[in-house]
Amino acid sequence: TIVTWTATDIVGNISTLSQSVSLIDSISPRITFLEDQIIEASSLDENVLELEIPETSDHVGVISITNDAPETFPLGETIVTWTATDIVGNLSSQSYKITFVDTTSPEISVTDQTFEASISEGTNISLEVPIIVDIQDVQLTNDAPETFPLGETIVTWTATDSSGNSASATQTITVVDTT
Repeated sequence: TIVTWTATDIVGNISTLSQSVSLIDSISPRITFLEDQIIEASSLDENVLELEIPETSDHVGVISITNDAPETFPLGETIVTWTATDIVGNLSSQSYKITFVDTTSPEISVTDQTFEASISEGTNISLEVPIIVDIQDVQLTNDAPETFPLGETIVTWTATDSSGNSASATQTITVVDTT
């Protein structure tokens, strides 16, 4: 903006001076502080989260607020950065952590089984692998003996996922002699 100053003395002499006044915006927009989030995972690498848009403010007005979040989040920590831009191009950014964790134990399902004895000293049995439900890879162990005696033997199966969550189930293996 051009401002013209005019001075007039008592006898009518006039003098003018022009001044250029420029207003600039060098202040970046403000983004409200975002708190880190910890969320239970429902998938190993396809967790969906609707992000809350942070509040922004600026003297001349914010024209955009964007983020670099993936469409789906993996298990673990992801840094998300929001960027606000005002109408003259000033930018500011705010980052926070979104962490998907697995604190859910695997589900383990076993069924009791009955087998015919093959020899009196013990029967070799190939146990059916239990049904396991978990979002991660699971290590499966059991305390079954190498051979099963006549009668009932309780076998305990334990499933442990990569996050250390575990669950156990017991299975009754019955060896009978009907021959």
